[in-house]
Amino acid sequence: MSPTTRTLEKLRADGWTCAVVEKFNHHVQVRQDLFGFADVLAYKDDTALLVQTTSDEGGSHSGARIRKIFENPHVVTWLQSPYRRLQVHGWCKRGPRNKRKLWVCREREIVLQGDQLHVASDESTVPDLARPQKTTNGLDADVGGRPPFLPINETSPETQATRSI
Repeated sequence: MSPTTRTLEKLRADGWTCAVVEKFNHHVQVRQDLFGFADVLAYKDDTALLVQTTSDEGGSHSGARIRKIFENPHVVTWLQSPYRRLQVHGWCKRGPRNKRKLWVCREREIVLQGDQLHVASDESTVPDLARPQKTTNGLDADVGGRPPFLPINETSPETQATRSI
């Protein structure tokens, strides 16, 4: 099942009426988004929503889509109305280690503040499975109790203790 199909199912379950507005141009063998940035158009009550969908293992795909949206001049025009919204849906499989993985959607809302575009992540739309859960000992629960990755310029308390000897 494609990310676009998953987004259609999710939006319809939330009460939106939606349609795919991305098309395939057979002459140049390329998919073309509506206005250059939207795959799905949805409406509910008096609100219109454009959604860019993507697979999102590691978050790099949705980041690339957001950069593409920020470079598009049509986005500001779309968001100038208070009745129009824009989201990026990143789909990936998440779940605890050695357990069945489930498809989750990370929704990222693009908003216009003044004349600047910003990403406003709605924390309630990102399932808890998508984020590491901290345990009482400060280690990430989803990495089997191992210490989280430390950047090269930082050291763990154990490393600092051994260096001082």
